[in-house]
Formats: sequence, structure tokens, C-alpha cells
Amino acid sequence: MDVFDALTSRRPYKDAVSRDEALRIMFGEMKRGFDGAMLDQFARFLEMEHCAAKRPQGVRINIELGSIVQLQMEEGEARFKGALVGMEFDKYLILRVPGLKGVRKPLTEGAGTVARYVQSGCIYGFRTTVLASIQYPLPLLFLAYPLVVENINLRQEERIDCLLPTEATLGATMVAGVILDLSLSGFKLALKAPEGDAIPTLSLNSDITIKTQLSAKEFETFTGKVRNIKMDHDRIILGVQFSNTPPETMERLRSYIRDVLSIVR
Repeated sequence: MDVFDALTSRRPYKDAVSRDEALRIMFGEMKRGFDGAMLDQFARFLEMEHCAAKRPQGVRINIELGSIVQLQMEEGEARFKGALVGMEFDKYLILRVPGLKGVRKPLTEGAGTVARYVQSGCIYGFRTTVLASIQYPLPLLFLAYPLVVENINLRQEERIDCLLPTEATLGATMVAGVILDLSLSGFKLALKAPEGDAIPTLSLNSDITIKTQLSAKEFETFTGKVRNIKMDHDRIILGVQFSNTPPETMERLRSYIRDVLSIVR
């Protein structure tokens, strides 16, 4: 809040006050000027930041905003599912958890929970504690930033991140796209339909053929099956598994991946 910043900042005409003194003033003589529920949540948020600042330093976790996180409380059998909507390194994670609307009272601060999520073909998990939970104006859960994160790689082949322009053929339609990551088992492909055209109806196990350039010399053609379909704003993200691609083409792909890994490692 602007008022809190003004109270805790030094000005030419006044000295800064402490966090606790600023809250005392806001809950005292200034309380009538605030929404009571918002003021209470703001105070809880400040306390959450204060507690998080005392924690030892953790690790930078591999997770993207919007990722779905599964939560299991260590006491009892309560389970929740939420989307990551914010975080501050080494302090806290913020999840939007619709299931909190059905909870009669806020989750106990300090309660232990186990969090799991999938990112880039790996299952990640960590133990953490509840810093705060609110239901107004949105059902949000604040978790302590994890100190240790464990992961299990679900992929059998090493995968490289890339941005390879490609032409994809779906049925009788050719669509421009970009390969986002690549391995010997398959790739992730982003497609965007040209203006006025439409991408054909997609379904799992649909056949797809792509043409891309792994080197400056020539284009390579790969065939595969669509195994995963995800909408991402105005793009379609496909997970494709190779099938019926000639062995010599796969060998050139193996060489390409090996060369890339030798540089980035």
C-alpha cells in the first residue's frame, strides 16, 4: 500500500517508522480509511515476507508461471491443486488454489505440505510450509520457497531446447511452425495458423510430417504421431513421437543432438 510505503520511508519532513509502528498506525488512527478485509490480508502478507526473509537460502527451482502444482498436506489427507501465479526467489511461491474456497478456515501457518509438478519431462517434488492463505479477493496460497527439490526424469532420451523453423504437414495442409525441443524419441512443436487459414482438426495419434534444417547443407524430413495437444493463447503446442523415419535420418539427428550437447554442457 502507498500509505505503508510513505510511513516506512524517510521524507525531508519526517523520519521513517518501523514496520510494526506503521501497522499500528494503520490499524489505529487510520483504520477507518481502509477496507478492513484488505488491510488484514496486507498485514498477513507483510508477516509472510518477514518470516520468509529469515530462512536460509534455497535453490532456484525449474518451474514456469501457470504450472499446475499438486499439494498434499502432511497432517490429514487434504489435497489441493493450484496454478503458480507468482514467486520471489528464496522467499515464497504463490499458488491460485480454487479448492481453498471450500475450506472453512485458512490453512494453519507453518503447516507442512508436499508439492509435486511436471516440467520439461521431469517430475519435481519438494517439502515446504504454508506461510499464509487467503480467500479474498482470490483463493491464494503462499508457500515458503523450497530449500531442496528432488526430480525424476521421465524421458528415456536426452532432450535439447531449440528454436528450429519448420514446415509441418497435417493431412493436406502445410503450416509454419517452430520446434521448441528435440530428442531422439520426438519433439515439441509450436504451430500458428496463417491469417485466413485454419489448422486442421487435430487428434491424438494423428500423422504429421515436418521438414526442418539441422545444418546449412540440407533439409531433413521427419514423420511422427501426435501424442500431446495443448492450446497456448494463439498457438497450438504438439508433442510428437517419431515414427517411420529412415534410420539414416535418425543417425544425422543423433549427431546433431550430440554436437549441441557438447557445446552447451
